[in-house]
Amino acid sequence: MQLDPDAVRARIATLFQENFDKFGELGAAVSVWQNGKPIVDLHGGFTDARRDHPWTHETLVLIWSATKGLGSACALHALQENKIDIDRRVSEIWPEFAQAGKGSITLAQLLSHQAGLCALDRSVDVLDYPAVIDALEKQKPLWPPGTALGYHARTFGFLLDELVRRIAGIPFSSTGAKYLPSHSSSISGSAYRKKKMRALRRFTRPKRGSCPSRNSSMSISPPPELSPVKHSPRPMVCIP
Repeated sequence: MQLDPDAVRARIATLFQENFDKFGELGAAVSVWQNGKPIVDLHGGFTDARRDHPWTHETLVLIWSATKGLGSACALHALQENKIDIDRRVSEIWPEFAQAGKGSITLAQLLSHQAGLCALDRSVDVLDYPAVIDALEKQKPLWPPGTALGYHARTFGFLLDELVRRIAGIPFSSTGAKYLPSHSSSISGSAYRKKKMRALRRFTRPKRGSCPSRNSSMSISPPPELSPVKHSPRPMVCIP
């Protein structure tokens, strides 16, 4: 399906502006790509409740679970590159995973949230990667694998990471550069990493030992109280 760039741009720009005018959006951005080229690239509003800092084309935001799609794409690339069929068992690649009745779980079931490992059954520091992997290896599935689907909100990244390490021999954080297309940026790599880390420190504060269990979910410290919003001009959509 080939989209008309001008038509898409005009339609989305109108809706994007309405999001501010009618629904009180603080700040946002949207990007649409077709055949490897951007056809829509919009941003507007502010990055803070005081409305002191405009949202620019360099503003970094967390994309949360959208990373699951990118991560799955990297895992599938690794499988394809190494000619590994998606119906093979995870334990053939990751032997320790077979513990506690998980020996028959397939790669397809793991990648489609059917493995029954959506939450840990013991408290583990989520910043301790080896400890989380050890917990997943020893855990019994929460339901018979393949019989139901349960969103692996907090464990999926760890499962993908270890799987890719076993297949490609590199940490998951390095797979994007290898398997996903890169695009030039006006922000240098070093500056980008610094800005990214500042954003992560500001918005994510996971408590130690709070990885989700069967009866609880990982808690994240709430953000500080927001200061009253001061009046500012109507935000305008920026189209580079």
